Amino acid sequence: MSQKTHWVIIVACYLGINGGEAHSSDSLNFVQQYEALSIPTDGRPWVLARGAASNAPLVEYVLQGQSLQAWTSLLTVQYVAGQYNDRHVAQIVHATRQNLERDCPSLKWSDGLSAPNAVQYEWRHYGCQGFPAQHELVKIAKGRHGLFIMHYVEKALQLNPEVRNRWLMAFDNAFIAEFK
Repeated sequence: MSQKTHWVIIVACYLGINGGEAHSSDSLNFVQQYEALSIPTDGRPWVLARGAASNAPLVEYVLQGQSLQAWTSLLTVQYVAGQYNDRHVAQIVHATRQNLERDCPSLKWSDGLSAPNAVQYEWRHYGCQGFPAQHELVKIAKGRHGLFIMHYVEKALQLNPEVRNRWLMAFDNAFIAEFK
């Protein structure tokens, strides 16, 4: 582990991220008991809206001035503890797609990256069951002790190509570090 990575994780563990406080740093850190995920951000001020940045199975960030009830952009990280292999991850992706397709006829799905320790996909719909149009990017990354599932979603028919590319790059540059 590089010294820079080490300090990012130590600072994240020591300070945590306080709900309601805006963070426009270069990355958001999601700390679990044995490992941590660091996601580069787009520089906008993100506010922790649900969960705690340490040892929570789910955290959600909204832009400053927005809430979980009224948002335009949402960043969610889920952590699922346990040992998972590629078959388990494929089953999660398949079940997600089946449920969305069943519930949302206007769903458009696109598979992306598929690597030994990560899977990426995206979906969008044009309005579904009373919900406005949404476009979501998802990356599932396997850590040593569990899965980190990153979601970036906007209430929009389609993400702006620049925004989409920025978040795909952010997910590609996210890293998991293990605590010793």
